[in-house]
Amino acid sequence: ETNLHPRAARALVRMLYELSRAGVQIYAATHSYFVLKQFELIARRHKEPVRLCCLRREGDAIGARFFDLQEGMPQNGIVEEALRMYDEDVDLDMGS
Repeated sequence: ETNLHPRAARALVRMLYELSRAGVQIYAATHSYFVLKQFELIARRHKEPVRLCCLRREGDAIGARFFDLQEGMPQNGIVEEALRMYDEDVDLDMGS
């Protein structure tokens, strides 16, 4: 999904969801907020589990945390940066 327009990224996720419903096991890696958010929306809308593994550097090691997007979007580096960008945008609009 690298460099896909957000609308195309959302369509890709919907297509992957339909493939999974047909019995295809899907593994995806992304740094795209749009892809993550679309997976979350699908999980919540259809009340079906969508598993998420977040990798994070912890000292000299890499740690993994697991989530179900049906329960909402967990805090992670991608979400945190998207929220910082949103806050910066709001601050500029508010004249701060």
